Amino acid sequence: MSLPDDIQQCLREQIAQHAGHRCVQFAPRDCLTDWTELGVENVALEDTLASGHEREMRSHPARLAIVINAPRILSRRATEQLLGRLRNYGTGEIIAAFSIAQAREHDRWSTRDFLGLGFRRLRCNTPIESHYWLYRYAIHDYKITPDWLNSRHWANPEQWDKHRW
Repeated sequence: MSLPDDIQQCLREQIAQHAGHRCVQFAPRDCLTDWTELGVENVALEDTLASGHEREMRSHPARLAIVINAPRILSRRATEQLLGRLRNYGTGEIIAAFSIAQAREHDRWSTRDFLGLGFRRLRCNTPIESHYWLYRYAIHDYKITPDWLNSRHWANPEQWDKHRW
């Protein structure tokens, strides 16, 4: 089963932004998309837990990891662990593209699940009509530094008796 054209186009745009850096695709064997001309490494999800890919990801983290249809063959917990390991190993950006219809009933994902892992909805330049969850995690915009450690907001003697805290 291959990815729909609109999803492939959206992911191709994301890969192009990381040209020249290490990009890895994790997907079931029948969903692996041939992006070798863009320099994307392919890893079958069936092989991830039983091989040395974990050691490789630790020593040489990818700039971009794309996880496609993982809930189709992995349990919910195993999928969460895969996404968490990629994040913990220093992958700069992770994109999760999961089919809404193909997930097993007890392993269905929701927006809350992605947000709980620190993912945000992926914005694409092309309209997406396929029924897919497209979410991304990027370390550089994961947490915005709060502005509350600023003299405008507290411990500002010039504001005493002017505003009530």
